Amino acid sequence: MSQIIDKFGRLVDRQVSTGHPKRALRLLRLAYASFGTYQKHFPSKQLAPSRQMMATLSMNYIRTPLAHPERTAIVNFFMPCQMLHAMNIHSQVAEGMSCYITGASAQQAFLEQAGAQGAPETLCSYHRILTGMALSDTLPAPRFIANTSLVCDANTVTFRVLAEHYGVPHFTIDVPNSAGPDELAYVTRQMVELKGFIEDAMHERLDEDKLKASMALSNKSLATYRRYLDLLGDIALKNDQTSEMYTVLASHLMLGTPQSDAFFTQLEADAKAAPRTAGLPAGKRPRRILWAHVIPYYQKPVRDFFAPNPDGTYDNQLLCCDMTIDALDDLDPERPYESMARRLLTDSFNGPAERRCGRIIEYARKLNAEGIIYFCHWGCRNTAGAAPLMSDLADGAGIPLLVLDGDGCDPGNTSDGQVATRLEAFAELIDAQRGRNHA
Repeated sequence: MSQIIDKFGRLVDRQVSTGHPKRALRLLRLAYASFGTYQKHFPSKQLAPSRQMMATLSMNYIRTPLAHPERTAIVNFFMPCQMLHAMNIHSQVAEGMSCYITGASAQQAFLEQAGAQGAPETLCSYHRILTGMALSDTLPAPRFIANTSLVCDANTVTFRVLAEHYGVPHFTIDVPNSAGPDELAYVTRQMVELKGFIEDAMHERLDEDKLKASMALSNKSLATYRRYLDLLGDIALKNDQTSEMYTVLASHLMLGTPQSDAFFTQLEADAKAAPRTAGLPAGKRPRRILWAHVIPYYQKPVRDFFAPNPDGTYDNQLLCCDMTIDALDDLDPERPYESMARRLLTDSFNGPAERRCGRIIEYARKLNAEGIIYFCHWGCRNTAGAAPLMSDLADGAGIPLLVLDGDGCDPGNTSDGQVATRLEAFAELIDAQRGRNHA
């Protein structure tokens, strides 16, 4: 399978590099449609039903904007999308699109295109791939672009460049670092202004009842996910790095849709049916790992680390990624604009690093994590800068921590051998601590 994917990636690369971006787009559409059909009818039996479901939903999420750009907005990961859901507008996001491009082994052509147009190599790789797709004219022009200033530095550059290239309207929500009453009023006003911006761009009116319905569904999904997290603290439930990135999508850009709510409902059901960790033989209890930041799902050592054994057991349980526990508070469907603003302001990724690192420790304790992998993605200065603080807090909590450097979507910025060695040493560290705790 990997050889076929590599050949496909080279074929896409050739179309882009020889000036045939529309052919490249058709190839990508065909590949994603084919693989989506395969996922639907032949899901991985190693994963729980909710994870199987979300694989198909995520593929549909990525494919649809490529087929319907006239009803698509390019957004950033932290953009509240309930207004888009209420108006049947699809969202395209750098992290999602770039992951699927890497999954198709087609990233190199777009990275080179971005570099040729002046994008620095230090820029986040997700944004470089999206920029390369846009500037090569492979990615269709969206109806508009909307983003928040939270949290990635690349936001201030990528979306402005793309809006200028496409000649489409662009709106940025400025999110202050603090979350007081004045800041809430400031961001709420911007959310109301965003409504008018979207209406002007689409030449349609937003149905406020549909917006409230999407907010109510968001609230229901968040409550379900919180109940799942309450169960997760003492169960053994198989997860993998790709599935957890799907959960990141469900808890943010897809939040407020029936598809996302169906996933969280099934996820809770899977947790209720999962075996209790305490009921497993001591030698069969997987190491419990909380992951911080994006996950290099494509990287073989990471896949192998969370992969099942031949007998169906697994050595390492991926509990969650901190990008899924960043904003879990209730929303008020009757005050949708204020609720969306509050979610941005109180997100654990907003404000000082202590907020995010503290949330990681809080959930590591809640979920009985035996280790934390803190992933410093290429180009993400916020995460890298907070690594010393994270190390201090984990040490104080007595939780083993691995600070792992790499790239979430560009294989050229990481070393499989080094990652494999460090993961193996980390597993040994957790085992040693287990031994001390049972001594």
